[in-house]
Amino acid sequence: MRYEMIKNNLCTGVSLIVTLCIVCSVLHAAGGSAGYILTRSPSARSSALGDAFGSVDCDIIGVKYNPGLIATISKRQLSLMFNRGLINDTFASVIYGMPTKYGALAYSFDYYDSGILEFYDSYWNKRTVTGEKDMAFAISWGKMMTIGDEFVYPGLTLKYFSSTLVEYKTAAAFALDIGSFYYLSNAPVMVGFSLQNIGTKLKYIEAGDPLPLSLRISGCYKLKNVLVVNDMNYLLNDKLIVPSVGMEFAVSDVFTLRTGYKFNSDVEGLTAGFGLKWKRYEINYSFGSNRLLYNNHVVSINIFYPEKKNIN
Repeated sequence: MRYEMIKNNLCTGVSLIVTLCIVCSVLHAAGGSAGYILTRSPSARSSALGDAFGSVDCDIIGVKYNPGLIATISKRQLSLMFNRGLINDTFASVIYGMPTKYGALAYSFDYYDSGILEFYDSYWNKRTVTGEKDMAFAISWGKMMTIGDEFVYPGLTLKYFSSTLVEYKTAAAFALDIGSFYYLSNAPVMVGFSLQNIGTKLKYIEAGDPLPLSLRISGCYKLKNVLVVNDMNYLLNDKLIVPSVGMEFAVSDVFTLRTGYKFNSDVEGLTAGFGLKWKRYEINYSFGSNRLLYNNHVVSINIFYPEKKNIN
């Protein structure tokens, strides 16, 4: 009887340690905050540019960095991204946006699965569970407005985030993004500002973990076939500035080269990639060096629907 009690306590302790390790890994990846998938790149294009995307117009994925960018789209767009990691973790992102006479709208869904975790329960039965499963739903709105002779593109995003650890502990949180976007007069320069993940804490047991609150300032220089963008992302919970820079060169109407770099990051660094356009479709690929585990390969697809007329 005493042996059974020791065995049960030992196995229960191991299970708790495993769970704690998972929670710690999530918090480390998010830089001390919960909700790691809220910071993940939703597309191979933005990933190849080092996540410097807070002032890139006319692309639906910009709404993930600055909700004001949704107001710059003139046609319906759909973005699909699926990434399978080396440790069998899975991340997927779907974004759909459309212009309307009341402003542009976007709907997004993100999904993360850390893969299978095997352990023995208190009766020495081998169990197989999903280590972590996260989902995020969001709706965004943005509209072009005028202040004097200047055009301004404000926007906001409402988010619902849910996370489950080892199929046992579940937590949920709500968040808000606010942002704006500007074209500078008489110059091929664009500027964006956004405050992301203003929300409730993610509470698994008792203590709550904050979402990855950040302030992003972005500038973009755009010519006919060259785009250079720089983001300064300030992580408010960690009091850490993470600068990033990206450059895109359109070799032709079909083929585009990209590269970027994220500074002051323990995980990400140099990135590169390319894009291929064919009619209404764009296929993007990015490669990123990961300083902790493995190099990251991302593929995404953008679909551009025919432009709607007379929406205003």
